[in-house]
Amino acid sequence: METVDIDWSKTHILKTNNKSISSDDLSNEQLHKEIEPWLSAIFQSEHFSLLIGSGLTTGVTYEAGFTAQGMGRLNLTNPLGSIINSYADISAGRMARGVANLEDDLRTSFELLKGLSILSDDRSAALKTEIDEFLNGFIQKILETERNFRNRLQGKFDLREDLLLQIKTAIKEKQNLASIIDPLPTDERSNAETAINYLKAEKLLPGKRRQK
Repeated sequence: METVDIDWSKTHILKTNNKSISSDDLSNEQLHKEIEPWLSAIFQSEHFSLLIGSGLTTGVTYEAGFTAQGMGRLNLTNPLGSIINSYADISAGRMARGVANLEDDLRTSFELLKGLSILSDDRSAALKTEIDEFLNGFIQKILETERNFRNRLQGKFDLREDLLLQIKTAIKEKQNLASIIDPLPTDERSNAETAINYLKAEKLLPGKRRQK
């Protein structure tokens, strides 16, 4: 097994996928150079979704002052609902994941629905209707969360929606922000600069980390 050379006596220790750095003096430029490619790879991986779950959305919306769509259990009024929840609990236990969550409930619901459909069981119609209604409401809540977040940012900085979108896209894709900001009137330019600094500091978009 490959060993990692780390000097624990140093003030700063950085370990990425294939490199480790131990130093008493690490600049922001050095950190950015080493961490950004590694984080980019993680963000493009499905493993990242498994790692954070819905925590990132929950944290961002909390900072923005409203509640996101939760991941609570699926509570169907259908008589089969209790069976679904019970089997989801068993399934989560078999995978050593502890308490079941919404994903376990939905997976079990889809499996049961498929089985009932194969058997031409009349109960499949009512179950499908309620599952579809839940999913539609779930999607609508996610869209509402995105709208709330967009509106909160617009209201905070008094920016046009199209301008806010331009700024977010430019930061995300590391484009030249000057081409967007410089042509703006003085007041709007000031608001845009404030928005950029806020988005970076709060880590709502890639950029400099907030210093505490």
